[in-house]
Amino acid sequence: MEVMINLTDRIFANLSSVADKSRRRVDEVIVEKIERDFAIDAGELEKQISFCADEEIFELAELRMPPKQDERLSLLLQKQGERDLTAAEQKELWELMESNRLTTLKKAFALREIARRGLNGED
Repeated sequence: MEVMINLTDRIFANLSSVADKSRRRVDEVIVEKIERDFAIDAGELEKQISFCADEEIFELAELRMPPKQDERLSLLLQKQGERDLTAAEQKELWELMESNRLTTLKKAFALREIARRGLNGED
């Protein structure tokens, strides 16, 4: 998937410097940074969930985005396919997508923790 982003001159200069020092392209440096940040985020979340009580784990396993947020996310995604979003809509879409990603991660880690603890009733 190809995505176009606008960077400030300062950020681009920093990325260019890192890319030059590591003999890589700027886009490779950006992708690596994003992947690393998401991996750290997910790893920390998984660790936190592993310390939750059984009741909390079951609640997390049923977690869903609030219906209004889910509807808004769907609407913005549909709009994005039809036309360019305004800056405010793009920001809102990013925030909703991040919220959805975290909700999905929490649910997935909770389901894995249920299985790890043997709480799924399948023995």
